[in-house]
Amino acid sequence: MHDLVHDLAKSVAQFEQHTLDAIEKINSNEVQHVLLSGDDPEEVLTLLQKITKLRTILFRNGGATSLSFVTTCASKFKYMRYLDLSDSSFEVLPSSIGNMKHLRYLSLLRNKRIKKLPASICKLYHLQTLILAECSELEELPRDMGNLINLMFLSITTKQRALSGTENGLECLISLRSLLIYACNNLEFIFEGMQNLTALRTLVIVGCPSLVSLPTSVKHLPALENLVFGDCERLNLMDGDGDSEDDIQGSSSRLCTFIIGALPQLEALPQWLVQGPTTSNLHCLGINGCHNFKGLPESLENLTSLQELRIGDCPQLSTLTEGMHRLTTLKVLSIDDCPELSKRCMPKIGEDWHRIAHVPEINIDGESIKWTTNN
Repeated sequence: MHDLVHDLAKSVAQFEQHTLDAIEKINSNEVQHVLLSGDDPEEVLTLLQKITKLRTILFRNGGATSLSFVTTCASKFKYMRYLDLSDSSFEVLPSSIGNMKHLRYLSLLRNKRIKKLPASICKLYHLQTLILAECSELEELPRDMGNLINLMFLSITTKQRALSGTENGLECLISLRSLLIYACNNLEFIFEGMQNLTALRTLVIVGCPSLVSLPTSVKHLPALENLVFGDCERLNLMDGDGDSEDDIQGSSSRLCTFIIGALPQLEALPQWLVQGPTTSNLHCLGINGCHNFKGLPESLENLTSLQELRIGDCPQLSTLTEGMHRLTTLKVLSIDDCPELSKRCMPKIGEDWHRIAHVPEINIDGESIKWTTNN
């Protein structure tokens, strides 16, 4: 991901790449973006002090790890747009970070020591990307996160038990398009009012072993296209699902991708996924590592746009639904580590083969058998 972000930033900003020797010779009024490799960050700062309109400093191999580096950036480079503090090791982000009013991108990825973010971070009204993933000691998010009205991408690792409890919290991020909640070991509850995130397209919740259930509002995200749950051992997607017609009919009609993995509580797919508006646009469905998953619903045939179905490591899943042959848009079917199901789907001799013979690409336990569809 770091390489992709770097390439994107470079193409958009048209970086001036300079060595330390070259920096001493250039016109400070011309430099706005600098990419450096293997240089000492403190020495770099000394040389960059004269550049008043610096917008980006990138260290190809990391380097922006000290608190003094951050403090200097916040006080000196007020026009900075991009600040990557990945793999840093300070415990407290200075409150002067709030002075960087033009900042668009801020990453604290993999800072294993930081415990608290200053309230002033919520004054970065132009911030579009905030990466807090793998900040394993972060105790809580600031109260007024909702002030970040232009934030589009947010990733979180926190020790909080609940992502809720403030009037101006995450549910107020009206521009948010992608939300990643990762490795939050204590997290039990996610904030209500998620339906207010009208721009949210991607929601990923992975590595939250204490999470028990999701708010009902997660089913009513109007722009949601990609939904991923993984490695949440207590999460029950059926909890509160019931037979509510409002939940089924009010579910997102734009959902394209739904992936679930390592959810031992999962025994069946939630009703809102295979009934109602969701069925019209879902292209990809993946189920992996769900050891108690017992069966696909007959209503699976309602997924009239489904193109990929991938099932792996679901040992209790023993058969496909009767209506599989009605999934005429299905292009890829993959089955791995499901012993009984694999036997039933073997070409010609398997009891379920006639239900899937129309699928152009079939992979069973790593072996491609698409050639049999012409025999």
